[in-house]
Amino acid sequence: MHENGMMHVEAPLDKDEIFLSDIFASIDEGFIIVDHGNIKYVNERASQILGFPKQEIAEKGLLDFAASDSDKSTVRLYLDSVLHSRTDIREISFWVTRKDGVRCYVHCHFQYPRGDPALYRYIIITDITDLFRAESIIRVQKDLAVKVAATSDVNEIYKACLEVILEIGPFESGVIFESDGTGKLSQLRAAFRINMADDVVNWYEGKQFPQASMASFFAGTPIYKESMRAMDTSYPFGCAAMLPIVHKGTVVGIIGLISRHSTRIPPETRKSLETIAAQIGSAIARARSEAALHASEEKFRIISENVGDIVILLDERMRLLFGNEKSVMEKLGYTVSELSRIPFQALVIPEDHPRAREMVRHIEERRPGYTKGELRFSHKDGRALWFWVEATSYTDVYGTTRALITARDIHEKKEQELKLAESEKKYRLISENSSDLIFVIDDKFSTYYANEGPLLKVLGYKVTDLKSVKIEDLVHPEDYLLARSVMTESVDQPGRLFHGEVRLKTATQAYIWFDFECLGFIDEKGARRLLLVGRNIQGRKEQDLKLKGSEERYRLLLENTSDLVFLYDKNFNILYANEQVIFKKLEIGVDAFSKNRINEVVHPEDVIALLSAINFVKTRPMTTQQRELRIAHKNGHHRWFNAEFSSSTDLAGQLRIIGIFRDIHDRKLQSLRLKESEERYRLISENSNDIILLLDTSLKIVYCNERSLLKKTGYLLSEFEETDASRIIHPADYLGVVGEVRRLMDQPGTRTKQELRIATKEGRYIWFDVDATSYIDEQARTRLLLVARDIQEKKENDSKLIESLDRLNLITENVQDNISIINEQGKIEYLNKIQQHAAVYPGRIIGQDMSAMVHPEDAGKIKRFMAECFQNGQSMIMHRAVELPSGETRWFETVGNTFKDKDGNLKLLTISRDISERKKMEGLLESENLLLKEIDRMRKDFVLNATHELKTPLSIIIGATDFLTKYYGDIPDPKRVEFLNSIRKGSTRLKQLIETLLDYSRLESGRLQLQQLEDADISEIVHNAVSSLGYLVNRRQQEIVLSVQENVHARVDKFRIEQVIVNLISNAVKNTQPGGRISVELSVKNEVVNFSVLDTGIGLTPEEMSRIFKKFGKIERRGLDADIDIQGTGLGLFISKEIVEMHRGKIWAESAGRNKGSKFSFSIPVK
Repeated sequence: MHENGMMHVEAPLDKDEIFLSDIFASIDEGFIIVDHGNIKYVNERASQILGFPKQEIAEKGLLDFAASDSDKSTVRLYLDSVLHSRTDIREISFWVTRKDGVRCYVHCHFQYPRGDPALYRYIIITDITDLFRAESIIRVQKDLAVKVAATSDVNEIYKACLEVILEIGPFESGVIFESDGTGKLSQLRAAFRINMADDVVNWYEGKQFPQASMASFFAGTPIYKESMRAMDTSYPFGCAAMLPIVHKGTVVGIIGLISRHSTRIPPETRKSLETIAAQIGSAIARARSEAALHASEEKFRIISENVGDIVILLDERMRLLFGNEKSVMEKLGYTVSELSRIPFQALVIPEDHPRAREMVRHIEERRPGYTKGELRFSHKDGRALWFWVEATSYTDVYGTTRALITARDIHEKKEQELKLAESEKKYRLISENSSDLIFVIDDKFSTYYANEGPLLKVLGYKVTDLKSVKIEDLVHPEDYLLARSVMTESVDQPGRLFHGEVRLKTATQAYIWFDFECLGFIDEKGARRLLLVGRNIQGRKEQDLKLKGSEERYRLLLENTSDLVFLYDKNFNILYANEQVIFKKLEIGVDAFSKNRINEVVHPEDVIALLSAINFVKTRPMTTQQRELRIAHKNGHHRWFNAEFSSSTDLAGQLRIIGIFRDIHDRKLQSLRLKESEERYRLISENSNDIILLLDTSLKIVYCNERSLLKKTGYLLSEFEETDASRIIHPADYLGVVGEVRRLMDQPGTRTKQELRIATKEGRYIWFDVDATSYIDEQARTRLLLVARDIQEKKENDSKLIESLDRLNLITENVQDNISIINEQGKIEYLNKIQQHAAVYPGRIIGQDMSAMVHPEDAGKIKRFMAECFQNGQSMIMHRAVELPSGETRWFETVGNTFKDKDGNLKLLTISRDISERKKMEGLLESENLLLKEIDRMRKDFVLNATHELKTPLSIIIGATDFLTKYYGDIPDPKRVEFLNSIRKGSTRLKQLIETLLDYSRLESGRLQLQQLEDADISEIVHNAVSSLGYLVNRRQQEIVLSVQENVHARVDKFRIEQVIVNLISNAVKNTQPGGRISVELSVKNEVVNFSVLDTGIGLTPEEMSRIFKKFGKIERRGLDADIDIQGTGLGLFISKEIVEMHRGKIWAESAGRNKGSKFSFSIPVK
């Protein structure tokens, strides 16, 4: 047998074994045939269960499949016992580890048909993982249920449940979160965890769980993820689960579980996890209920200890469990400990035992509701005390029956009722001889007693008649609800007295008013009774109704008057006031008059007048006094009233003072204003520069401000009155004035204005603007008021203004600027002729909106300009382009200034000047300025580049010569040659730069001239140029392709043309990356030589194309991440262009863009 479990390589099967293997190939159990320790056959199912290929199974032993050391020990013990046993059948179950790392629980069934344990025949293998887990889960759940039921500590419950979850499920870590109880999981808090990392806990606590996308989870459905890494490889764990903890239909927490490995979560495991989650929810509910119960019991204890009633709690055998010590001691004299030794019925006096037994039966039989009644308990000192007892039974949270009994002390009330019952006979005799109606009715409102004498006398009923009469038929319908309410409250509140007035129907169907007093009581039999005593008040009621009607009429009269009416007693206390009118006038209540001091209601200056009037009528009844007083309004001001006070005595002989206040506020203010106005106008007129005359119907002067008359005309008033009007008024104005005066006198209330001339005492005429108004004064007399204002200076200025306006009009109509005047509404009031002719929209212009007279696109700008001018009141300038009807666009500069016309109206004066030519010049200047700035920038860049380019070869030369000078003897010959070559190359480069700078200088000064023109072979020049640049091409590992037509001749400056060709080819080499391709082409056509250099290099952008042939047009290509030569002054192409153009040719460049190569070409004539 193999040391790891008896098995070796497969051996051939015999006939019977082949038959068995055919059978077990199709069954759902693993099947292995073994002979003398050698595996002869493994079916497919066995391979699936053990998780290894058949060949690997054949090479292993059972111990190799055991999952743990414990499982290996189990298998080893079993194999040892098999080797020494003669039993034909053996079975064993253990955990195995599959090749993929998953564990499963298998059951192996061994059979030995030949009876020799050393000769195994076959093994049947069954996967019982799910069955084993189900059994384990059931066992664990039972243990968990016992643990959970044994505690109400929520943390203990969490610990027990989470440990079981990790035991039965494929998880290593778990955490239980509690939420805020709202069901939204907005504030999670980790309550308990096992092996759960802080970052995972923090993730849960900061997570927002949207209800919309997790509706099923909030409905109680868990979330399982068996392979997290299949969704996202960044997850640090393989599988996970999230289970809701539900309490009363609301998710109040979460169970979070994770495992490092992805694994299947079987249905029975899921079901168990969900069962445990439900157990947690139930346990939480139970724990919280027990906590609430404890809190409730504590509250019950505190409340019961502080109420006046006795509260006791009994068990099902009526033994005392609880009693409020304070009340028990106070009411019965016992301590609770003493009371617990006394049976409940022994506490009740013998006479009340039947009622007590009934209460006990109610409790023992668990009847619903309370049983109530009066019982007498024995006090410790032997007294029998009356109590109102209420008792009920209930079942506590543990299912145990309990009895709750409360007892209220009614001893004093009960004694009063008994005394009342004892005195009933005595009072019955009295009631029968009383003039009042006396009824005793029960709680159903049936008559228990009535004093028949008064009942028959007043209402015409016998007591027997009342048995067939309902209360609603006896009481007036309007009083029924009140009567029933009073009687109901009296019955429910024994000992409390109620009062009410109702009408009762007599036997003759009439109604009589009664004043009833109602008293509820409990008779000696414990029945509720109601005592009604009714006194006939019909006569008083009728008198009250008459008085009320009279008072109502006076009240309506006073409440609808506009006067304030007060009735005072002799001490000036308010007995009546028409409050609505007071509030309407002053917006204050009557209490403001009674609560506030008199000087807070009446103006302090009027208090003495008020008191004098009151004192006068107090001492002189039947007299009156009037005063004008100011009374405070709610908003702080005072209103004027005419107060009339009078006094008289009422029927009881008491002095009464009546005050009637009539509102004269508006009239008083008008009178005061008129008086003030007259004084003000007198002062104004006396100090006015205008002449003011007041005339009567006979044109006699009633009033004149003589000082102004003398100042303006030189007349004294007496002299003016004696002078005839025809001598004072200019003859040309006289007849018109006479006609207007007659019209004004005939039509009082009319007004006219007229300019006329009045002669001074010296005979000089002065212009006056006369404003004449006729009116009727307060005495119904017609008056004519004349106000004459001196306008002589204005008239003279008007004449000058007319002359000035004529001159101004001549200027504005002939000036070339556009001039306009616009009012605040944007309407055009004036346009000079040139602007009218140039208007974009010809036609009627004056009076039109300015914004409507310009192009629609300019309307907004024009409106904003006008608004700013009117708002700021300062000079404003606007530039705008105007498209004329001809299509031409002209620029205008508009200056706006505001001014006020003679009537004080704000206007806007605009002057627009055509600045189109100026705009063009400004544009040219700006373009030239930009060009100069660009040239200056290019010049600075050129100087910087040239300095750098000169410095580089000089540095090489100086460095090499310094080194040779210092170490010449120590340097080998090859190294010396290398240094000398560097000096030669640097010198050559320096020479080229200097020549380039000299050429630029010659170009700038105009001294660069073509030297000797000769017939040169351009093909040869191209070959020589390519050859001279060969070292550079080879160093950059570039390919150069020639397409050169031979024997191309032209008349040129050979040196300069070679300079251009070398420059273009070297540019291509520098701007092409290593490994690139450069094509050189030369041809002649139509007597024109064409030369081109095409490369695959960095290419040119459109902006670079515009600069390359200009002065200082060096292209900066730093930062392009391309291996190109960026050295140079930027003058090469500029000089090349000048040389080509000197040969009457042209040069140009082409490129498709960055990194798409470029092509430089030039063409020159052959001759």
